[in-house]
Order: sequence, then structure tokens, then C-alpha cells
Amino acid sequence: MTVLYVLIILILAVVLLLMTKVKVNVISDGELSLKVGAGPIMFTVVPKKQKKVRLRDFTHKKYLKKLRELKAQNEKKAEAAEAKKQKKQAEKEAGVNKLSGLTEFISELMSRYEKYTGKLHTEVKRLHVTVGGSDASAAAVSYGVYSQAVAYILAILESKTRLKPVKEGKVNVVCDWFSDKTDVSADVAVQIKIWDALVSIIEIFMLKLKHSNKTQIINSESEDCKNGREQTERDH
Repeated sequence: MTVLYVLIILILAVVLLLMTKVKVNVISDGELSLKVGAGPIMFTVVPKKQKKVRLRDFTHKKYLKKLRELKAQNEKKAEAAEAKKQKKQAEKEAGVNKLSGLTEFISELMSRYEKYTGKLHTEVKRLHVTVGGSDASAAAVSYGVYSQAVAYILAILESKTRLKPVKEGKVNVVCDWFSDKTDVSADVAVQIKIWDALVSIIEIFMLKLKHSNKTQIINSESEDCKNGREQTERDH
């Protein structure tokens, strides 16, 4: 009987493990933070954990060396600042196309793997976008683009995944007429059961393998036909 009880406990433990949800939490609030975990246990992947400060690292010699390194880094940053500013301005002008491309990519990805994305549990805890621009007209155009993109992404998540109802006031897009930059504050979580994830990975792998074998067969048949035509031409 003891063996039977142990076996039952092991089976229950495996079932509970497979039913546990793997969670990915993406937070953007000044800097990007990525947390991954299962159940109540979460690990921060980005940013990396800071190294502990050790007193022996603060000798006078190491301090002077650190100052020289910081000076060199600041000089390089100062040289790249202007170029980065110009590049950023160019990226802003192309921001509309990039955002449209992103929404199209998300839509295509969700449609292609709709069978599997339907197993995802998504939650938008916070999504605040403050839109700026180099002038009033640019800010107005960007505001329209970001408003449409946010609405489109929410619609995709609602139709292709199991989106948890978004609380009122947790998603908004506002325009800051006195700023030339756009800030995004977001907190989005994606969850999937370990069992569903394993089944989806196996099915996708088998589909890829089947597609690869089918492609090889088609290529082989095409090569045989080509060789057959060449042999016929030589016989004539």
C-alpha cells in the first residue's frame, strides 16, 4: 500500500506541475524589465542583477583607473551623442512605418499560429503612451498612429488569445504638445500552462519536420524530372 500511495502522490505532483502556468512579465517604465517564472516564483532576466560592492575594490589605484575609464567612456558618449540625436530624429520620421510594420507582424504571427496562441493567457495591467513630436503637426500625426496601434494590438490580443478584461483607465494614449519624445509605460503579462506549452512545441516541431520532408521530396522529384529530360535530349 505504501508503494501505491507514493505512486499516487508522484502522479498528482506531475499533474500539478503540468497544470502550472509559465509566466512572462514585460515591464517598461523608464527601462525595460523582463521577468520569467512559474506559479508564484519569478526571476528577473533583464536587467541583470547588479554586482555586490566590495570594499577591496576601492583602492586609490583602482579609483584612478576607474576615473580614466569613465573619462574615456564619457568622451566616446559625447562624440556619439550628436550622431545619435540625428539618427533618432530620422527614426521618428520613419516611426509610422515601423509601428505599422510591427502591428502587421503581430497580426500575421497570431493568425499563423492561432491554434497555439489561443492557449495563451494575456493580461495588460498598464499601457500608458505619452506622444510627443518635433512640432504640433508631427505630434498630432504620431498621436493618431499610436492610438490606432494600441487599439489594434488590444483587438488582436482579445481575438487571438485569452485576454483578461482590461480595467478602466489602465490603457490610454495622450499627447504632450511640449515634448519632442514619446514615452511608453507598460506592464504586460503572458501565461501558458506547461502542458499546453509542451504540446504546442511538439506539434510545431512535427509540422516543421513534415514541411521539411515534403520540400525535400518535391526537390528530389524536380531533380529527377530534370535529369530525365536531359537524358531524353541526349538520346535524341
